[in-house]
Amino acid sequence: ASVDLGGTRMVSEVRYLQHAQRTHSYRVEVFSEGVWKTVASGSGNTQLNIIRRFAPVAATQVRFTVLTGTYYQKVFELEVMGSP
Repeated sequence: ASVDLGGTRMVSEVRYLQHAQRTHSYRVEVFSEGVWKTVASGSGNTQLNIIRRFAPVAATQVRFTVLTGTYYQKVFELEVMGSP
């Protein structure tokens, strides 16, 4: 799942809200200065909702990639937090 921020924004948190706990490993990336940069990742996840905080970074897009999981992925929301 990805979010276009409509311009450059300071991003420091991503919330991945699932229908059921199906995501085992994942990667959070931001598009900054023309390239995708990994700002957070996880494996062995057992949480329904994944909330990852990281050092603020200027970005124009945010992407959450599920690397491994069970069944199909059903996401309620991908929330991006930060400041304008």
